[in-house]
Amino acid sequence: MYFLPAELARRIRAVNLKDGRLVLLAATPAAAAKLKLLSESLGKRLSEQGAKVNSVSVRVQPENAPVEEVTSKREMRLSGEAKQALLALYDRLPDSPARRALKTLLDHHLKR
Repeated sequence: MYFLPAELARRIRAVNLKDGRLVLLAATPAAAAKLKLLSESLGKRLSEQGAKVNSVSVRVQPENAPVEEVTSKREMRLSGEAKQALLALYDRLPDSPARRALKTLLDHHLKR
């Protein structure tokens, strides 16, 4: 669904398509509200691409049943060169929230 912003797409999933009615489930009320604003355009876009969609319905999913992440769960690794550059940056930064955040990142990647 490249039509939707990536952040919004991660918070929804299609749960049903019956008789031309597409039902989407949103993880949060805010995501549902954004999706409702885009639902007419989304329906038109899907129809243009050949889907038999006449309407789009949006529901909010209960909090105790989280939506699965759309993005892959592959592990990200920093190259040796990137680690060295970040260590050098860490050494140059004054004590600040940015320096502490960089330390957390480096600790995570250096313990592997």
